[in-house]
Amino acid sequence: MDWQRLQKALALEAEHGFCNLQGRQARFAEFVSEVLQDAPPEQVRGPDRRKWQELGARYGDYDQLAAGARAHLVQDTRRWLYQLRRSLEPPPEPRIPPASELDKGLQYLKGVGPIIAEKLARLGLLTVRDLLLYLPYEHISPAVQVLIKDLAVGERATVIATVKACTCFTSPKNQSLTILDLKVSDRSGWLKVSRFFAGRQFTNRGWQEKIKREYQRGATIAISGQVRQKPLWHYDWRSRTGGAE
Repeated sequence: MDWQRLQKALALEAEHGFCNLQGRQARFAEFVSEVLQDAPPEQVRGPDRRKWQELGARYGDYDQLAAGARAHLVQDTRRWLYQLRRSLEPPPEPRIPPASELDKGLQYLKGVGPIIAEKLARLGLLTVRDLLLYLPYEHISPAVQVLIKDLAVGERATVIATVKACTCFTSPKNQSLTILDLKVSDRSGWLKVSRFFAGRQFTNRGWQEKIKREYQRGATIAISGQVRQKPLWHYDWRSRTGGAE
């Protein structure tokens, strides 16, 4: 059964105003009548099988129909054949994402590498799946927020503090490393916090000045990370007063 050829004939007849178009071997109505009066495909059963044969007989009288009746018959046939063909097609197989991609080690991701992967491993992030399921800053529980005086070495904690001083500079020992140092305080004490940016793009003077404006004196920031004596080494921080990470 050539579904496409039959649908193409019906479409051409509609485009030409239902004039019983002359084809290479027969007129439109004769061609459709012959196709539909033949035995339908085996999968076509019940009411659809009867309608198939009834439509074939109706196209035998196509020349005697008024223009409106021809249009109605052609459009009804097109619609019914489309729905019938869809019902006979097997359902598509569900796409299952390859588990291997989710279980890929982070060191193999572009832009990560073994050094960054080692740092992520300290947070329990070993695979792509771990990274996708990692809760970002916005989901840190307020219960882990502590005062500076209560910080304990080796534990992860979140501190809400005010910036007292900010410096951002390129390391004299490594021209591809930029260091951001902040001195922050809350009502219980003060703390020095450092963040490292690896890459030539961070050594640009304009970028460094922008960072210093974002963490200017008086800005309130949230700092989250693991305490390594003092200063606090952190994984994430951001401004709470209009600045960005």
